[in-house]
Amino acid sequence: QLGSSISQLRKRRQIACLSSSRFESIPRCPDTCQCTASLQHSMAAAGHTDGAKALMGGPQVPAASPAKGAGRSRASNSDASIASYQCSNTAQVIVALIVGIFVSAVFYRFSSSLSIHSIYGIRAPVLGETAITDKPRNDARSYLAKELANGLEVVAVQDTQSLYASFALAVRAGSFDDPPELPGLMHFIEHMVFLGTAKYPDPEGFDKFVAENGGDQNAYTADEATVYYVELSEEAADEGLDRLADFFRAPLFKSDFVEKEVHAIDSEHAKNVQDPGRRVYEVMNSFADPASPVGRFHTGNLETLYTNPKKKGVSPMAALKRSFAQHYCPARMRLVTFGSKPPHEQLRVAEEAFGKIPTVGALAGDGTPSCSKEPTSYAEPSAWPPKRLHKWVDIEGTTPHSTLWLGFQLPDLSKEYAKQPLDYVLWVLGYKGVGSLFNVLRDVLGLADGLGTSVDGSSVGTTVSLELGLTDLGRDRPDLVLDVVFAYLASLQQQGVNSALHRSIAEAGEVAWQWSPPSDPTSVASDLAERLTRLPFKDLLWGDDIIRQLDDELAMSLLKQLSPSNLRIGFVDPRPLEKGKKRGIVPGTDEIQSLNWYGARYAVRDLDKVFPSASARWSGWAQLQAGGHELEEELKNRLHDLSFPTDTELLPQPPHPIVGLPQESDISLELAAAKLPDVESEEAIAHPSEQKFGFPPERVDPQDQMLGDARLGADVPEIWYRQGWRSNSPKFSPRVSLSILIRPMRPAGSFEVSAADQIRMSVYFDLLAEEIDTPLADLGPLGGSWKMTASTSGISFGFGGLPTALDKTVTQVMGQYSDKASEPTAAKRFGRVVQDLRRSLGSFSNMPVSYAIEDRNLLLTPGEHSREDMLQELNKLTLGPTTHALQDLLLSNPLQLTVLAMGNIDKGKALEVVRSVTNHVPQLSSDSAAARAQRDQLQVEKVTPIVALEKPVELRKRNPRPGDPNDVVVVSIMAGVVTVEMRVVLGILGDLLQRVAFNELRTRMQLGYVVNAGGVQLSNVMAISCVVQGNVLKADDLEAAVYHVYFKVLPDYLDSLSSKELAMITESFADSLLQKPFQTSTEVGHFWSTVATGSDCFHLQDEMLRFLRTSVSKELLKQEWQKLINPSGGVRAKLVVKYFGGEDVPSRPSEENAKKAWEKQGITGSELELLRREYKETLVLHKADASTRAQVLKEAASGKYLATDLHCHLSGKLLPVQTTAGSFMQVQQQEQQQQQQQQQQVRRKQLRPQARVLASGDVQQEEQQEQLQQQQQQQLKQQ
Repeated sequence: QLGSSISQLRKRRQIACLSSSRFESIPRCPDTCQCTASLQHSMAAAGHTDGAKALMGGPQVPAASPAKGAGRSRASNSDASIASYQCSNTAQVIVALIVGIFVSAVFYRFSSSLSIHSIYGIRAPVLGETAITDKPRNDARSYLAKELANGLEVVAVQDTQSLYASFALAVRAGSFDDPPELPGLMHFIEHMVFLGTAKYPDPEGFDKFVAENGGDQNAYTADEATVYYVELSEEAADEGLDRLADFFRAPLFKSDFVEKEVHAIDSEHAKNVQDPGRRVYEVMNSFADPASPVGRFHTGNLETLYTNPKKKGVSPMAALKRSFAQHYCPARMRLVTFGSKPPHEQLRVAEEAFGKIPTVGALAGDGTPSCSKEPTSYAEPSAWPPKRLHKWVDIEGTTPHSTLWLGFQLPDLSKEYAKQPLDYVLWVLGYKGVGSLFNVLRDVLGLADGLGTSVDGSSVGTTVSLELGLTDLGRDRPDLVLDVVFAYLASLQQQGVNSALHRSIAEAGEVAWQWSPPSDPTSVASDLAERLTRLPFKDLLWGDDIIRQLDDELAMSLLKQLSPSNLRIGFVDPRPLEKGKKRGIVPGTDEIQSLNWYGARYAVRDLDKVFPSASARWSGWAQLQAGGHELEEELKNRLHDLSFPTDTELLPQPPHPIVGLPQESDISLELAAAKLPDVESEEAIAHPSEQKFGFPPERVDPQDQMLGDARLGADVPEIWYRQGWRSNSPKFSPRVSLSILIRPMRPAGSFEVSAADQIRMSVYFDLLAEEIDTPLADLGPLGGSWKMTASTSGISFGFGGLPTALDKTVTQVMGQYSDKASEPTAAKRFGRVVQDLRRSLGSFSNMPVSYAIEDRNLLLTPGEHSREDMLQELNKLTLGPTTHALQDLLLSNPLQLTVLAMGNIDKGKALEVVRSVTNHVPQLSSDSAAARAQRDQLQVEKVTPIVALEKPVELRKRNPRPGDPNDVVVVSIMAGVVTVEMRVVLGILGDLLQRVAFNELRTRMQLGYVVNAGGVQLSNVMAISCVVQGNVLKADDLEAAVYHVYFKVLPDYLDSLSSKELAMITESFADSLLQKPFQTSTEVGHFWSTVATGSDCFHLQDEMLRFLRTSVSKELLKQEWQKLINPSGGVRAKLVVKYFGGEDVPSRPSEENAKKAWEKQGITGSELELLRREYKETLVLHKADASTRAQVLKEAASGKYLATDLHCHLSGKLLPVQTTAGSFMQVQQQEQQQQQQQQQQVRRKQLRPQARVLASGDVQQEEQQEQLQQQQQQQLKQQ
């Protein structure tokens, strides 16, 4: 999935960002609130990497074809990515890049963008409707399409299991359509349509409506498409769709909001300026033909959208309306709806809402240009004529990593989607098996440490990119890297397309597509809407994913175009770009430029001026006779300066055809469905989660766990099994999942792990990963997947995919582990891995707010260490101790085995696989008598403890990202060890806080582009947190603004909350708990969190629902918020992190100056007195590391950690209030309320109606109370 995430983000060059960056939020479903922070590897075993070191293998077939227009792009294997991917939810981009790029350095992931679908329970289409039936076998969804009378195309998707509706509208117009004199105008339109319409004029009305109905909305502007998408509760779908339609029927475009929204775009651009990948991407496009839109500035900012137009007498609003009229007509619009309602009913509602848009568009007339059905093609004038290719671009990088980016310019291939001709090209370039291009560059020559491929397509043409992360040697000798690449390309061109390989790639893609898992509602709607801008109805579900027509000649013609004359090379190097100064072997230049709007320093030269005769040499290699040794000898001569054995093969070899692919007849679904309780049974009524997930796993009898004459593990292992899946009903997945976790048993209280041990294990695992990933590269396309993670807390193995591939996957993975685990590397590899890790630890390329959150967590979590401490230990590390890290730090301890087996597999087979795995870990069954005797004094750390703050802590640091002017504040109020009640109350309050904080701090106050707030969970502890990043106020003033939200804005919102609004909020919260999983990974994660922690939490969601339905009220929310944020005495358990832009960290303001800042934000009375008490008690720090954590533990927590208990049953306790003495006072609920909970037995077949009845009853009762209060208040006024 992570691999797919990066591909999804790379589909288009996305410009727009409407919502805040979501760096922290508490998941409503408690299974994902992992309580095992120190066991990141255990979550990886269940499909959650959470930042852990993870080595993975998965379906290694090409991602969706790059033969696409409208801004489509794709990445596979990209760990050296420099393209721009900016979606409206920035955090999703960041997380996907951080994790997806890292994972893809080790494996390919097939980008099956959607789990596609079949007609299920649909009436026969009527005239004008088209049933879309060409879809995967595993797809249980129904699809119906129609073109409305005004030309708008609609596809309705039915998923009978969904409690949520989603819809997306794509417009065939994007940033390429900006007027040259108003860069960013199309992006500006995308922002402005949200700010009120004729029917719904409230500028915040849409946001409020969606949030109250448990949803989210966003949009993005790509090169040639703009996509708007919404998800919300099914009950609100009709009104939500009508509200969205009014964006395009009658947008108000009020001039009052122009300046404010331009400022929001300006903040967005300020964020982009600091993005290293974005800067490089913009540089590489900057020297396109000026007559083409490719090289223009697309985001826009205050200068281009407001200041400059005003100076020239141009009205931004008038220009906006003209562009809207010119591009936003129904014939250019593509709508997708998703929900549980029948498709024909969805089409009817869509037609009522969107059929009213005039054919000519909403703002046609008054001299505006007409809107043509077909969008503008930007194929001519060519963006990349010959004189703008064959270029070498020096770029001054902003991170320690060096990258070589090769971009080959090909024609627009969007009409060739049935042939997917670039699938073959990407496969042979990106393959990472033995003898591959990557294998030679990394393992043989030591020139590169990462390789990625990507494709970006539009009407301008198609760019095929090869991205290489360079080692120190590769950075100094990029010419040798290029020699190897072009020697390989020459070999491919000499040999021609391997028809058998091409056919096997198509077959592997077909298998992956047929059994692809379903996506969530938002992903389905937004992805299909964008596809509709390029594909016809009938091909919508497969046109991006599989090869239907093999065309070797077309693939060969594209291979031949991967030539020096058709190329742009970007050399990204952190060494300063100075006039006339060499960087490695690259000669200096005097032609240094600074990129407008981004400030990136670069220089563009003809390739022959940098490496004379290189192009001629590379072109000549392609003309050599196939099958001879001339090319090999030529390459050896070029590489003679490097050290390698004389018999080493230096010419990369293309991959062989994929063999062993499963046939449809090989795949049985006999055990694919999970067992469910009868809907009328006592079990179903008491545990509604079992209708959602099926029966929980059962622990296997120890007698079934025998391994020959020994048990599986020296201690009694914990092996759990559950047949089948609940997701994708009634078509169940054939997949299997085995999560295997081996953890050490250590003395109680052994929380801390030294930085030396952490770095030692980290380097060990990197070395092991590199040793085994190459031999296992051929496993991916066969339908299996595997992952391995290791840390000082344990080692895990995860296996999944189709059951036909399970045995082979387990045998080969564990065989490689056995062979390489004891001594995983040679000295040459060790030096390169250490250097790469050194660069990573010294790089701060992500948003500063992410590092601020890191620092907060470090101060609260034992075993975490700063980058500086890790670097210090890394510099001391040697090869010898590293190769024994696994044995010394992990396997030498008594071990505990934990296993969860799920899916389309019987118990006996699952145990057989577990035995196969444990046979390769002999330490599991070789405990000495002395070790066994110690077990009573040992334990497995299953829940990481969190420091028990008793008073405030403040960290003041310089923004770690060089040159970044932004200040950051993170204000976290610790609530304590989480209870069932707390999950519900803080879950709801966190949702409301996110809404009001975003509207206040970002929309109204314009403090920065990054604003997020809500509930967060650290291990088994919950907190309320707000993060802001911006350059408008300094961090001390940002903190005061956050307190304004905590003390004033949210309490005022709660006071104004009506019964109807509260009912909608609680109902949407219930929906999130009742929604059946869409993917098998969700089911695994749900059960794994309980299995891994050894807790009794299988029915946690049932307890949450029970409390939600019986106890949540407006008064309760107000009471608990007041208790947490403004306690009557003492101080709060509070941790504040402040980053300051610039070179210096200012001194902490005096109490009097701080008081002025608080009062400026309207804080008075008891809130002001609380802040003054906290000011005096605050422990102020200037760095975050293990030593300052020890200081916090001693001076702010009395040396105590919070309990590691897991509360998964109703206790009658609400939020614990932490006093200055550090004790927790539990607030007991009324006995009457507890009795009501115990006695409540509402017997209904459907869970949803039950929730509705209770909610409506609550509304009626509360409305009566409100009316009575209003009457009393009126009487008082009269008196």
